[in-house]
Amino acid sequence: MLLRQRARLPWWLIVWLLGWTLACVYFAGEEASWGQHYFRWGTPETLTALNDQSETNLHNISHWLDQKPRTLVEIWAVLAGLLLPAWWQLRRKPPSGAAAWRHWFWPTHVVMPAVAIFLATDIVGMVSKANDWPAWYTLGSNELREFYIAFFLSTYLLSLWQRLRQEAP
Repeated sequence: MLLRQRARLPWWLIVWLLGWTLACVYFAGEEASWGQHYFRWGTPETLTALNDQSETNLHNISHWLDQKPRTLVEIWAVLAGLLLPAWWQLRRKPPSGAAAWRHWFWPTHVVMPAVAIFLATDIVGMVSKANDWPAWYTLGSNELREFYIAFFLSTYLLSLWQRLRQEAP
């Protein structure tokens, strides 16, 4: 989308989309340990000493490379993907006009199910840990929560692509 539509996009939207695209590549690469799980290579000794799961990724080295970015994305998802679209639906005043920056910046209501399910899995995870219900751990697992964040991001980027296609000359 960025390459094909760059002449039609304002510079700030190109930067915004490039940032989210790079975040998605980082997210996918980290989850696959940059190919380690597919190609079955060993972890270098220096990385094994730093990485708490002995994988070739960065997010198991420091909470600054894992929990902090994840928390920011989760906050963005809940705010921009659930609270604001719900507010706009109640007020019946979504960001309007293709020329308005809000039309391109904010996710539309199509991302709401992914964020709602993400929040449900988060709540189930907290409740299952607090009550020591091992049978419920899977329903609130970090992997499932990460899946719904990835689903939110994918849906958001696809909705932007669809909006661009609808406005094509």
